[in-house]
Amino acid sequence: MEVARLVATIRTRVLRLPRRRGIVTEAADDDAPDPLAETSLALAGITSAAVQGRNALGPRAGARVLQLSFP
Repeated sequence: MEVARLVATIRTRVLRLPRRRGIVTEAADDDAPDPLAETSLALAGITSAAVQGRNALGPRAGARVLQLSFP
């Protein structure tokens, strides 16, 4: 129970910070429907995977994207 209370407190403070700094002017509504998901579930899934850095399709779906770096 203590962990749940701590997580709730942290969540409240983290969500309050952008409002205090003027970054967000209205409270985020967690129950608001995702307009992209209402339009196209496939596009919403692909977009979500891209933001998370994961493969959306194919045999490696859900796996992290391989990133190569060159000097």
